Amino acid sequence: MQTTGQQINPGWLGPPACQGYSARWVQEFSVPTDLKYSQFLMHSVESLDSDVLAEIQCALRIVPKKRGKPAVDLLKLPTTVPSFREDAGRIKVASVLRAFACWKPDVGYQPELALLAAHIMAVAGNERVTFQALATTYRKYHLQDYFEGADTQEAIVGDAEKIWAAARLYFPDLAHAFSRFGKKKLFLSVVSSLLSKLLTQTYRPDLQPFEHHVRLLHNFLLPVGDYDPEDPRAQLRRLVLVIMARHEESFLQSSEAEIKDVIRDVVPRVDSVLIEMLNANHPMPDIPSGPLWPSLLLTGLGAVLAYDMASPWGMAAQVTWTTGAAVSGFVYGALQSAQVSVEAAVLANRAFMLQGDKAEVSEDESD
Repeated sequence: MQTTGQQINPGWLGPPACQGYSARWVQEFSVPTDLKYSQFLMHSVESLDSDVLAEIQCALRIVPKKRGKPAVDLLKLPTTVPSFREDAGRIKVASVLRAFACWKPDVGYQPELALLAAHIMAVAGNERVTFQALATTYRKYHLQDYFEGADTQEAIVGDAEKIWAAARLYFPDLAHAFSRFGKKKLFLSVVSSLLSKLLTQTYRPDLQPFEHHVRLLHNFLLPVGDYDPEDPRAQLRRLVLVIMARHEESFLQSSEAEIKDVIRDVVPRVDSVLIEMLNANHPMPDIPSGPLWPSLLLTGLGAVLAYDMASPWGMAAQVTWTTGAAVSGFVYGALQSAQVSVEAAVLANRAFMLQGDKAEVSEDESD
């Protein structure tokens, strides 16, 4: 799909392997919304804070006109985009960041959001689409909890704790790989970084081409599964959990001294097994429904026994005892059924990891 008027390059659709994603993103984020990119960009000329503008210009190596360089790091833009090597291409990204800062003045310039915008632009090649994708994602995941207010760190840590709890439930091998060395804090630190940096650090040109990162970025922008407005970051937490779980074997095989090296060199890697996991081709994270018969059996058994035991005390005692025993039997049976379901999910996850690893090896060998 081609768009006009807002492209970095005429007819450009990003790296060849990303053209399918480019067409999908342009289609998805070209739908009109209440957020008008052109209006925010126009208003930013007068309303944008001069310090924010200077930070954007310096981060993108655009020389400020009226002041010295503020203390900001240069954005590490994808080298596969020729336009990013020139001021004209980087100015396009700056325009998106100016419009976003005008929309969210309390956010201003944030390197994580700026790099995310650059990655989207590298694929979509369109300013308006990039702005809509960035704004839609910000709204969808309630990222104001991460970037606005005084409690941003608490929100990130809270989500990291939820990921740890999910790992213990669905991927106990992953949790064990860290807890055996007392490294829960290290796990929380890694997932907190993935959350707060919006997965942008998974682009490692020294490890993999940009196209691999784009496959993960697509799942960040358009994740599989239903969105829950009551828990807006559930899909983001699942994404981070799956990234960690994909490499649980590497974590298990590493020593305490090696585990940090595994995090640095392995976690950023994106392969077909990870993408398959994210596409929900195996039962994670939903727990399959356990069998109903344990609850029914224990309900009936408890009721019969209680009825017989309460017979000497009359009808009232029989009713009370029978009801209480039936409820207790049902609850206990339900707990046992849930345990069976959890164990089934864990076993399915383990089996998938083993099969996935073999599939990936055979794929690599065929190359």
